[in-house]
Amino acid sequence: MRRHNIPTGSFRVFTNPNHAITFCRTAPYPLVIKADGLAAGKGVVVVDDFIEACKSIDDFMTRRKFGKAGAKIVVEEFLCGREVSVMCFSDSEKIWALLPSQDHKRIGEGDSGPNTGGMGAYCPVEFVDEVLMREITSRVLAPCIAGLASEGRPYKGVLYAGLMLTENGPKVLEFNCRFGDPETQVVLPLLKSDLAQIMLKIANHQLPGPSKKTQKPPPDAENRLAKKSVPEEKEDTTQERAEPIYLRDLVSDYEYDPESDAATAAEHTLEWRPGAAATVTLASEGYPGKASIGKKISGISSKSDASSIVFHAGSRKINGAWVTSGGRVLNVTGLGPTIAGALSAAYATVGKISFSGMQYRRDIGRQVSDRKIEKAVK
Repeated sequence: MRRHNIPTGSFRVFTNPNHAITFCRTAPYPLVIKADGLAAGKGVVVVDDFIEACKSIDDFMTRRKFGKAGAKIVVEEFLCGREVSVMCFSDSEKIWALLPSQDHKRIGEGDSGPNTGGMGAYCPVEFVDEVLMREITSRVLAPCIAGLASEGRPYKGVLYAGLMLTENGPKVLEFNCRFGDPETQVVLPLLKSDLAQIMLKIANHQLPGPSKKTQKPPPDAENRLAKKSVPEEKEDTTQERAEPIYLRDLVSDYEYDPESDAATAAEHTLEWRPGAAATVTLASEGYPGKASIGKKISGISSKSDASSIVFHAGSRKINGAWVTSGGRVLNVTGLGPTIAGALSAAYATVGKISFSGMQYRRDIGRQVSDRKIEKAVK
């Protein structure tokens, strides 16, 4: 992201816990601490003070709570705003953005408790309009795909961008090289185009659509950045430099013009169904820590329902009966003409399902619903 001017929070990378603790002693709070490796969506902690930071650094780097994933950590500034997820298809040259969605990552209602892999989502997102989508495409998605190609890593498939819509524009929280969960369970049900055909055509460079065009930086951009004396990125020996280089200290070479991508946006080939979708994650007792498994699941209907879909995740069938086998067990997706209607359908189906210790959030999409969600829950 630094190399290709993709907006994100200021950050430092550490492989030495003592260096990380020293940095956090005088850093402004809150801070975000991330395990560098795979941690099942749980390797991110928001800390409010130095004591919490030390505990998280110890958990990640010394106690190895997430194994090798915590050998290297990233300490980032805390970004404020509204979160949104945007995925896109890419054939390594062109991109096709999917509808925006919003995930709910915290285990508890009101966004309380630890982070999870996702406790629910809804789509589309009413505060992301066409102009903002073009900005996200131009500033985030296209530069990422173009940057990968320019560095010899052409990427075909689905790129997932988790974004924070700050007062200074969209900034990247995370990238994934796959469909995002649970966002996919609300985005794909609204996709009218044939998914298999899209994938085949992307693999064969046959799908016409918007190019990876991005705005070129001004002619003097390289010289202006050079004056900031930003050291070249290398391996860990230079990541922990004495003087932190913050993105906010760098001169911006990008001024977004909403008209710049109008022509390519018109070439978009994906077709969408009208309406909305919302999903609620049913999790096991103990999640996002050690989950209690082997609990019998009741209330899953074998009949198809036009207004809801039950996606299986941490579940398995034993002797003809469904039982829990993981942390996030089921994703119940509701469909409707509006977000409120989709949420009503999802929670109506949730009310029919049960297993010992089942936990889920009752406030998914509450900020866009026109009524109390509890009314739809038995």
